[in-house]
Amino acid sequence: MTKTVLMSVKVERRKVAVTIFRSLEIEHTQVRHLSVNVADATARTGAFISWLVATYQPHLVAIYKLPSDDADTQRFCVGSEIVSVLRYAGIPIWDIGRDELYQYFASPPLVSSRQLREVARRLWPNITGASSAALLEAAALGLFVQIKRLYGLDN
Repeated sequence: MTKTVLMSVKVERRKVAVTIFRSLEIEHTQVRHLSVNVADATARTGAFISWLVATYQPHLVAIYKLPSDDADTQRFCVGSEIVSVLRYAGIPIWDIGRDELYQYFASPPLVSSRQLREVARRLWPNITGASSAALLEAAALGLFVQIKRLYGLDN
């Protein structure tokens, strides 16, 4: 049986964090730091995501839902470019909101990103460094979607 490859993406103002899961195991993590120039950041992110898609051939992608009130920000522009690249490639996208992730990732439900990172750090102690916060959140998102999908909880 082929293991499902999932790419999870966390977009921040000046970086994009990506984890690649093969079933429930992390195969690859990477952070791309972005330019302050929106057009440059958007173009480079599109190329980065295209490379990841070609290299890892994900079956689906999980991405944090972008707030609609962010429409003029770099984060929104970069996130929209990621979605465009994935749609062009025909890859299904799961938009997950923070509240949903916090509600189901632990019991009792989490209330902050800091709590989510603490739980994720216990699961993946080898994810360290300056950009580990974004990678831990991307990894938590990916694990959440893989478990939901694998156990048929995607109702």
